[in-house]
Amino acid sequence: MKKGIIKITFILVIISILSNSSIYGKKASKVNLKGFSKFVEKMMKEWEVPGAAIAIVKDGKIVFARSYGYRDMKKKLKVTPDTLFAIGSCTKAFTATILGILVDEGKLEWDGE
Repeated sequence: MKKGIIKITFILVIISILSNSSIYGKKASKVNLKGFSKFVEKMMKEWEVPGAAIAIVKDGKIVFARSYGYRDMKKKLKVTPDTLFAIGSCTKAFTATILGILVDEGKLEWDGE
């Protein structure tokens, strides 16, 4: 269970960083991802995440796509662009995060009153 929580936390931290950075929304006209891959690799090591795939889409275009680590540690099979991840209940956390972003942008309110 602990590793599942760590993986969810890792994903939410990445979403949070991206949503509050200059690469998200209308806050910037140019994407700057210098050091991003090193950050991801560091966090994966610290949080014991064996593999991940990250894609960043801005204005309907993929501006970053990369896979990290292994999909099978025993067989040393790396994560590829075709790797499928079982995300299970993570979709609930994604939904809550996206709703929070919309609230921060003033596009939605937590309470409809």
